[in-house]
Amino acid sequence: MINHFFLFILIIFSYELFIFLKLRNIILENISTYKKILIAFTSQEHDDFKEKQIFFFSKKLFISSIKILFFFFLLTLISLFFYYINNDFLKFLLELNTIIEIIIIFLIYSYFRKKKWKTTI
Repeated sequence: MINHFFLFILIIFSYELFIFLKLRNIILENISTYKKILIAFTSQEHDDFKEKQIFFFSKKLFISSIKILFFFFLLTLISLFFYYINNDFLKFLLELNTIIEIIIIFLIYSYFRKKKWKTTI
């Protein structure tokens, strides 16, 4: 029973952290930056300009990738904390029933959160 409670907290924490860090925008920005880097490599412009452009895009890509890694690091840290409290938690997370439960809880929570958000505005 405590595994389910930990799972619920982990899902809510990950969802809220995803929203707080604006991770969706960061991922879309990463994809856009990859495309810009590819275009910069194939452009016919002067090498000095291409070098500055690629350096700028690489810096931008590095910062956004650090933010994504920070998100996964926090999720891993929380999971390990729950594992420290209950040693069966990681095994519980990897079961098929739990994966289905994660999806269901995530969908229900996101539905209610969006519904609540619309009513408060």
